[in-house]
Amino acid sequence: GEYVDTEFEGKDISSEYLEYNYNNKTGALLRLCVRMGAILANAKEEDLNKLTSYAEKIGLAFQIKDDLLSVEGDELITGKPVGNDEERGKCTYISKYGLDEAKKVLKNLIEDAVKIAGSYGEKAEFLKELALYIMNRNK
Repeated sequence: GEYVDTEFEGKDISSEYLEYNYNNKTGALLRLCVRMGAILANAKEEDLNKLTSYAEKIGLAFQIKDDLLSVEGDELITGKPVGNDEERGKCTYISKYGLDEAKKVLKNLIEDAVKIAGSYGEKAEFLKELALYIMNRNK
């Protein structure tokens, strides 16, 4: 994902490539962690699939939130200059779909992730909190 990210700076990439890139950055790491935990807990195939979907949703949400922080964040908190992605010509969810759509997709991804985590009750409270943290983080 990082390679694709730098390779395509300054270029308009397809929606599919953007999604591929985002899914292979933070999303890949989160998928690995969630799947390994589920496998070690002897999760059934159905649960493994649900938890994988959860991880994919929060991974994509994390990247979209990064894009939003690059536009609207406080650089004293984020440690990155606001507008940095745009200056570098980086293709982001915002440059592809617009600010409002990025916020809408982020909200929907988090709602879906919280719903998946909620289906496991109290034992998955951390997963719900993690999803909400991703949406509300400021750095």
